Amino acid sequence: MSGDATISATKEHAERLKNLSPAKRAALFKLLQQERARTAQQNAPQRQENAGPAPLSFAQQRLWFLNRLAPGAEYNLPASVRLKGDLEREALE
Repeated sequence: MSGDATISATKEHAERLKNLSPAKRAALFKLLQQERARTAQQNAPQRQENAGPAPLSFAQQRLWFLNRLAPGAEYNLPASVRLKGDLEREALE
C-alpha cells in the first residue's frame, strides 16, 4: 500500500470510528483487547517442564570446543585502547 493510500485508509477508519455509537465503540475496543491478549498469549514463549538444559548457541559450542582443544586457555579478544585525561585512582580501585 502506498503512503497516500495508507493515509486515506487511516482517515477513513478514523471517520468510521468517530461515527460509531458509544456502545459499538466500546464493543469494538473490547474485541481489539481480546485479540491483542490472544495474540500475546500465542506469541509468548512456552515453558517446557523437565526439558533438561537448553541447547548451546553456536558461540557457546565454539567456546566449549576451544576449551576441550586447549584446556585452561582463556578466551580473550586482544585490543588496545588509548585513554586520555587524568587517572582517578579511587575509581580504578
